[in-house]
Amino acid sequence: MLALSAPHRTTIPTRRRPHHAVPHPQPAQINRSRPRRGHHGGSRRVLLIGLRRQRCHHTSDLLRRVVGDNRSVRAVRPTVHRGLRPGGRAGERQRGINGRPVALKYEDSQSDPKQSVTVAQKFVADKDVILAFGDYSSAASIPASPIYTSGRLLQYGFNNSNPAFTQKGTEYQWSTAITTSANYQWTADYIKSQGVSSVAVTYLNTADWGIPAYQAFKAEAEKVGLTITDAEGVLDSSDDYRPSLTKAVAGKPQAFVHIGYGPDAAKLVTQLRAIGYQGAFYGGQDEKSFDATPDAAGSIIGAQFLETSSDPRVKAFVDAFRKKYPTEQHVTSFEAHAYDALNVAVAAAKQGGTTREGVLQGFKEVKDVPSVIYGAVTFDQATRRVQSPKLTPTILKGGTWVEYKTA
Repeated sequence: MLALSAPHRTTIPTRRRPHHAVPHPQPAQINRSRPRRGHHGGSRRVLLIGLRRQRCHHTSDLLRRVVGDNRSVRAVRPTVHRGLRPGGRAGERQRGINGRPVALKYEDSQSDPKQSVTVAQKFVADKDVILAFGDYSSAASIPASPIYTSGRLLQYGFNNSNPAFTQKGTEYQWSTAITTSANYQWTADYIKSQGVSSVAVTYLNTADWGIPAYQAFKAEAEKVGLTITDAEGVLDSSDDYRPSLTKAVAGKPQAFVHIGYGPDAAKLVTQLRAIGYQGAFYGGQDEKSFDATPDAAGSIIGAQFLETSSDPRVKAFVDAFRKKYPTEQHVTSFEAHAYDALNVAVAAAKQGGTTREGVLQGFKEVKDVPSVIYGAVTFDQATRRVQSPKLTPTILKGGTWVEYKTA
């Protein structure tokens, strides 16, 4: 494990603010040494985060960030963590929590359920840890949830879209991610609203994500009268989807839907066009490999975050991020979600206090926390997810996702 903590001299004391007026915090400066490479996928890393108090000459608040390689979601890039510290002073963001510095610590989980359990045990055993973020994937988060619950340590899976993360969890599991079910229900509704009557579907044949996502899409399609001519389960590790694709398009669907991630969608859409199918493609992800795929042009998805948005809060975030990381070609939802997650965590700790009990109480009480993704975050206390999340239809043009407006 590599520990990175902020120098105390970077602390800027600030006045206490009510939770509804909390500005975006600016994370403290950190040591830039890198964690070791994961065993799967080299330098591609995903993030888990924990908020802890460090015992030293005086108490300071820390963020522990646990880093691993997500073998299932190869779209995740190291830039996710940059969303936690995009730099700049827009909005007079204050540092830390009530004047205490925020620093970062790393540990490698490899997004492995067994290792995520081990990490959870470490966090729970350390009584100074007051909040844990992650794992990045629901498959790794869910097995660790009982440990966090028994330790009364809030688990904030800000990227966990599997509904089971919160549905089968307890008051200690929270997420700001739109659920997979809600996402693909929206997709079915939107496709139908565009005058499409039939679709073929491919979906990742995984029990924790792909199959539940397809089931949600299928149920909504049946509800709105959208015919699925064929559905094929596929694996993200495959390099040849042509047998499944040939079977899927045999029924001559008006459009094609892929329920998966960016890297597998990039391979799939290329092969789909190669076998001659030219209908609309609903799928993909705002992710480097997909965005750079020539045959992905014209793909349509519902987006929570749009880099090209004219919304002032999004523009401010994108501008600050590009200033801090000028070599990055795009700012994606990964960075925006990570940045929002830090803001929500800090707001909760400000509201309830920097203890495990205080953070839990803060998540139950915070309202209208400033958010790049949603504008403002207020949790639905029954679901422990964001109230009324919305998606925007977007289309990939010239390697960039833009809002898709139809007559």
